[in-house]
Amino acid sequence: MPLQDTVHISLKNFSLDPDNVTGKARTITFVLQNEGRCTHDLRVEWQIPLPPGTYRILCPVSNHADRGTNGALKVVS
Repeated sequence: MPLQDTVHISLKNFSLDPDNVTGKARTITFVLQNEGRCTHDLRVEWQIPLPPGTYRILCPVSNHADRGTNGALKVVS
């Protein structure tokens, strides 16, 4: 069974909470909670599996990322 980290993110109207998260270089499970009025989603702009580095995370719905629903995922070894 692979090692796994769990990252909890609340999607609000034009913000992610937290907007900067760190996970180890292994399987990462994202648990999302929509706390906004609008429909939200989450996208990691990279292919999985993620090597160590920093990646942009965002809500790909409409212009939500441009309005602030974005952040960073830092993967460490």
